[in-house]
Amino acid sequence: MYDEKEDVRDRAIQVVADIRTVVKEDWKEHVVRLALNLAHDEDAKLRESAIKLLNEVSADMGQEVNEVFIVTEFKALGMDEHTSVKCTLAQNLTNVSKNISTDVFSSKLFPLYD
Repeated sequence: MYDEKEDVRDRAIQVVADIRTVVKEDWKEHVVRLALNLAHDEDAKLRESAIKLLNEVSADMGQEVNEVFIVTEFKALGMDEHTSVKCTLAQNLTNVSKNISTDVFSSKLFPLYD
């Protein structure tokens, strides 16, 4: 996850996402913790990896986790000072948007692009 090369980070995201099918218990907590650490890293590339990871696992997180944790992180990352982080967020809203209410999307994520 912390590699300099984007393709290596992207592969690591896929591996973590795939692990959730094997590890049935408590994986959500571990993935959210990992993603939060990445989302708050000083390196913009790692913040981008957090976005991709959260988008990848969003469908399995459930509406409450998406609305409480993922949307909150996405909202903060949508105001990131780096354009690359904002672009990555825009490209990775699909899964999260499918797993939150229209009201939450309209009130918290849509204003990022208004």
